[in-house]
Amino acid sequence: DYDGIDDFISYTGRAIGRNTHIRTVELFEYEDREGLSDRRWKLLLDGFKENKSIKFLSFSTICHGNLLGILKGLSPFFENNPSLDEVVAFSDLDFLDVDEMKTLLTPILRRHRPLKELSFTEAHMSDSDMQLFVSSLRENAKMIPRTIHMDCEYCDFGPDGLRFMAELLEDSDCSLVHLEILNKENIADQDDMTKRFAEALKRNKTLKTLDLHSIWEGLSAESWNASFHTAICDKTSIEATYNSNHTLTCLGTLFPKSHPMLQDLCSDLKLNANKNKALVARRKVFANHLFSETCAKSLGRIEPSILVYLVNFVDKVIEENNGEE
Repeated sequence: DYDGIDDFISYTGRAIGRNTHIRTVELFEYEDREGLSDRRWKLLLDGFKENKSIKFLSFSTICHGNLLGILKGLSPFFENNPSLDEVVAFSDLDFLDVDEMKTLLTPILRRHRPLKELSFTEAHMSDSDMQLFVSSLRENAKMIPRTIHMDCEYCDFGPDGLRFMAELLEDSDCSLVHLEILNKENIADQDDMTKRFAEALKRNKTLKTLDLHSIWEGLSAESWNASFHTAICDKTSIEATYNSNHTLTCLGTLFPKSHPMLQDLCSDLKLNANKNKALVARRKVFANHLFSETCAKSLGRIEPSILVYLVNFVDKVIEENNGEE
């Protein structure tokens, strides 16, 4: 704190705002320093919010009590910067109350298009924090960032916090494409939590990657198969198969894809990568029902007029497969 510091901070903000070559901005405070006041953060942010070329923003605060002021200063930048679409990264948040959470998320979720990624690193989040975070996202589900990355090494939320995330995936308007929750340990019932996320996938039409990382560490092949194969390809009926999840392609780094028991699941995940979801659904039905023993016994009881549609369906699948088996 010295004479002229306000002018220096204001000038620095304006200089960043005018430099169209800057693509990355990292804001942080040292743990052993006093930090900027809300007023001085505003001086800085009012200048650089005019920069329309920044693509990556990383933000870290430790314990100085200026968080709400900083977030308010960032709001116009989040909402009005058309280039900011790669990552907004928040680290070391000791986490947010209701006002801070809404001040953080509202401008992000009111942008003209979703961010590519929202990242939390070493954030301190409880079950109530997770509930608040998810409820804020669900209020603007169509503008959720495509990727949410959470490093939860210092989080103390438990199964309830994860269930809130599963509920987000079930929202019919949820546009999330990739969800990564890393370094969350000490979740007692792996099988129960895995089944909860697999159940959510049955209603989800956008998620391509689900990686719960250490939550799945040591999960048996039987549990992987029992939980996810039904979600990805429910074989209980033709209708159930047709309405299965045709979007998810990746279950993260700890999924044992080379295990013999999981080869059918791996094949269905690979099939889901096809952009034509109607084709994916027909192929699953074709592979799992049309030549089954139960189906063969039923063919003799089908009305001839309906058999015509069945034959056309088979012809269409063969044509789409280019004659492949």
